[in-house]
Amino acid sequence: MIGGALVFDHHTHCATTSPQRSGPVPPTDADRTRAVLTWVIAVLSDQVTQAPVTGLAARVALTLTGPGGGT
Repeated sequence: MIGGALVFDHHTHCATTSPQRSGPVPPTDADRTRAVLTWVIAVLSDQVTQAPVTGLAARVALTLTGPGGGT
């Protein structure tokens, strides 16, 4: 899980939102996308458990396609 956190931080913050970055956003691939999604889903699951969303009474199903999305 730590690996996913590191990939998420680097890919999301350093590579795409850093004020020091110039030029186009670097490309991604299925491995990076999979690691980022794994981290995001784990953190989101933990956050929803700690602070349930009002009005959300059932699980939400995600179907992800494309690089890193499972297909």
